[in-house]
Amino acid sequence: MRLSRYRLLDSWARVRLARKVRDLALAEKARTGKPVLYLTHYQIGRQLGESQQTVTNALRLAKTAEFWHEWGWGFVDQGNGRDGSQFGLILVEKNAPAADGELRDQIGFVGFGQLDHLRGVEAYCEQLGLSYGPGTKKRKKCVQISQQLVGICAGLESVIDDTNDL
Repeated sequence: MRLSRYRLLDSWARVRLARKVRDLALAEKARTGKPVLYLTHYQIGRQLGESQQTVTNALRLAKTAEFWHEWGWGFVDQGNGRDGSQFGLILVEKNAPAADGELRDQIGFVGFGQLDHLRGVEAYCEQLGLSYGPGTKKRKKCVQISQQLVGICAGLESVIDDTNDL
């Protein structure tokens, strides 16, 4: 059985640290009106007396859907390679108003990143199928997976377009 990212990262220490980061975001909300931390993981770690890697793992946990469902709050990923001090780390709580402009922008950016990854996987499956040779069961399975990914990409593009209209 493959463990989910949540199960791999879930620990009381990471939850406790994620709560401390949440407290920073709530303090920022009280100050500016938006629960957005414009800090890097390193800067957050310095404020909380933790290492950058510890903060990164706590935030990875707090960005999972399972964490959201269990705790009722979480953070939105700013996207791979995006600097938190520029794009922000957004706290989202159930039944609380969100930083709508920042949230919409990050959903769109992360969606485009995921779309790019899915298109890559689709191309890899297609290439893998070609390596199996014509008429084999494995090639047919690869073609089927590749076609499913094309449909998933089309659906994700539609969702991204819809979030741009919010």
